[in-house]
Amino acid sequence: MCLIYSACKQATFISSRCNLFTKLANKSASSNSKIFIRNSGSHDSEYYWPIYKSSVKELVQGADLYNPINAAFTFDRFGEFGSAVKLSYGFYQFPARHYFSTDFSVTAWIKLNSIGSNAERLIECGSSTSDSIIMVVSNWNKNSAYFQMPNIRKSVVGSVNLQINIWSHIAFILKGDIGLIYVNGTLDSQNLLGYPVVVNRTRCFLGKSLWSNPNLNADLDDIKIFSRALDAEEIKQESKRF
Repeated sequence: MCLIYSACKQATFISSRCNLFTKLANKSASSNSKIFIRNSGSHDSEYYWPIYKSSVKELVQGADLYNPINAAFTFDRFGEFGSAVKLSYGFYQFPARHYFSTDFSVTAWIKLNSIGSNAERLIECGSSTSDSIIMVVSNWNKNSAYFQMPNIRKSVVGSVNLQINIWSHIAFILKGDIGLIYVNGTLDSQNLLGYPVVVNRTRCFLGKSLWSNPNLNADLDDIKIFSRALDAEEIKQESKRF
């Protein structure tokens, strides 16, 4: 049985072993199956892919990643195997949802494995190229972030280069019509961006573009989507979570 622990939010129970991670876990009955337990609250992410025990399950709404191409499990930033995904110029697909209909925050841990060449995506998500949300981790041949909505033709251009072979925490925030990029808990750039189109986003990818850009060459972990704009302190805390 998993005991309540104030520093935990999700838990797994596998073969009589309880594993707590993130924040505020509930009790769980004994089982040999993997069980995810979650407490609700105002600071919860709407979607959460922890990448744990070689699983890409989404804990909150069952939006599990699927259709992996050139993808494998690898070591996370703590050296635990099966707790991160390695995209070798590959991608996963997100199931269709009404992602990004209002203010939102996207956070993830990323380790780039090469110098960017042509706007490789962390996430691109829309029903078509005309309404997609684009989150780039290599602005052309620089390993800096870029945030855009093509239908509005405005963008946020980051200046901090993500280091190759080193884990970094990245966050893309939309608050009203202002877009912000944070790297390792610190504001990198912000600009007027616009409002997202409210649509069922059926073409959503982790590591892949809806255009002709190359797929991502990076390791990824702990991917979250919030249906609100995190503030600076919350982003800093996210970048420090274990």
